[in-house]
Amino acid sequence: MSVVAASDALVIDAPLRIEFVRVPAGEFSMGSDPARDNFAQPDEMPIHRVALSEYCIGRYEITNRQYLAYARLAGIDYDPPVGEEEFPAVRVSWEEAQTFCRWMTDATGRTVRLPSEAEWEKAARGTDGRLYPWGDAWNRAALNTSDGGSGLTEAVTSHSPAGDSPYRACDMAGNVWEWTADWYTEDTYQKAVASGGVPRDPPGPDSGTHRVLKGGSHFQRQNSTRAATRHKYIPRSRCYDIGFRVVIM
Repeated sequence: MSVVAASDALVIDAPLRIEFVRVPAGEFSMGSDPARDNFAQPDEMPIHRVALSEYCIGRYEITNRQYLAYARLAGIDYDPPVGEEEFPAVRVSWEEAQTFCRWMTDATGRTVRLPSEAEWEKAARGTDGRLYPWGDAWNRAALNTSDGGSGLTEAVTSHSPAGDSPYRACDMAGNVWEWTADWYTEDTYQKAVASGGVPRDPPGPDSGTHRVLKGGSHFQRQNSTRAATRHKYIPRSRCYDIGFRVVIM
């Protein structure tokens, strides 16, 4: 494996080529403030400060090209549609995404994993509390949703740079939901605030039945594509509008 590093980016080229963006250490505002966000939901409240260590997150979701290369090397069946090589890999369960991460960890000698919910959200919105990766104002041209998109998944670069996050992460709103590492509970944020202080690198709940999804998809509308939106899904299940991106340490 060779690594190309810059102040705000990192690229690995073996066994798969994956581009990452760097998210610096520091605090950010996580969750929703109903005074600013008309779509705020109870499980997104209260808005609260979270401190995270530095990490690098995939600039894009894992694509069909990348997942197919992995599948061939790992001896796993995967048959994506022809002509959609740069579309996000979908119908990958949380458990299968975890297997991919373990394989990448073994192959690279570096820890590759799913982002925590907090890591995903900071990468999507930065530190200024913006509602969407690009800012507070809704812009249907900056993402792929049912409000104005194609109705199907699209290439991960389709809405860059207009839809990019402050760290240049692409496609963090719309196109496909993305798995995170965390278990889902409705009161995660309430418990975080009740514990006092600023949580540092929160790992999420210890147990649950569903994992957290973030970002919305081509099948959703504006309210589900905010950076703070929380959704849930059963870890062993696959879905046509769920994909994932990874963190490398």
